[in-house]
Parts: sequence; structure tokens; C-alpha cells
Amino acid sequence: MRFCSSLLRGLLVALVVAAAGGASASASPPPQERFPVGSSTMQAAQDIARQHWGTDPCGGAVEVVWTALPRLTNAMARWASFGTPYAAPERNVDCRVELNVAASYDVAKLCTVVVHEYGHLAGQPHRDGGDEVMSAVYSKALPACEALAAAVEPPSSRRRGGAAVRSARR
Repeated sequence: MRFCSSLLRGLLVALVVAAAGGASASASPPPQERFPVGSSTMQAAQDIARQHWGTDPCGGAVEVVWTALPRLTNAMARWASFGTPYAAPERNVDCRVELNVAASYDVAKLCTVVVHEYGHLAGQPHRDGGDEVMSAVYSKALPACEALAAAVEPPSSRRRGGAAVRSARR
């Protein structure tokens, strides 16, 4: 009897290990592969950002890139300005949105983070308020970004959660 229970326990452990290996093999690709710069999803997120702010920051010359950023940072906006950073956004140049390759994104979060970073390029500083898109910490997706997610992503892959959204300027 003891031999049978040891054998069963060994088989159970082997099945768990095999299942874990299979799960990691089917893990989703990194965000830069799921949402490449120039993809229809990325372009839609940028369109939502322009609509949200009512402007096309930096005369439309915004470079979006995937890069390594600090662990708790989803993205950063960088730009050169003449004078105070948020006083004359129409004069911003060398505008860039850097998205963190190590951050976890679904469509709604990616879109909301892009809107947030475009907000900086359009002259918006961080604001206090948990659900405010310009809050320094991501808490929830904008309704327009939720609608984009519903149109392009199956509901089972959408998630909720808050990770820091931090921005910087040059």
C-alpha cells in the first residue's frame, strides 16, 4: 500500500511539473511583440490620446519606442521645451514616449498609458486622484481604451491592476 501511494504521489508531481512547463511554454509574448510600434492597436491608442487631449502634441512628431525602464515604471514621456516644461506645450520638440518592455500590458492599459504620456506632451502634469488619467499611478483604464480592448482583445485576456505610471522630461 505504501508503494502505491508513493507511486501515485510521484505521478502527481510529474503531472504538475509537466503542466507547469506547458504553461510557461505558452506564456504570452512580450508587449513589444504583442503591440509593435506602428501596429493598428498602437495607432488606435495614439488616436484616442489625440482625441482625449484635443491636440496632436509636438506637431504630430511623437516617436513611440519600447525600451527597458525601471521596474515599476510603465512608461515615460520625454521632450525638450523652451521655458517651463508644461507652460508652452505647443513649443515642445524632440518628443518621445518610451514604453517599458518589462511592464505587463493588455490593450486597455497600454492605451491608457499612451493617453497619459501624450498628456504630458500636451502640457499636462501629474494630478492627484486615483482614477484621474494624469495620476502618477495607473489605477484603471479610460472608457475609450476599454472600448478599444473590447474591439480587439478577447475578454479572457483582459485584466485589472495598478502599477506605477511614471513620467519624466528632458
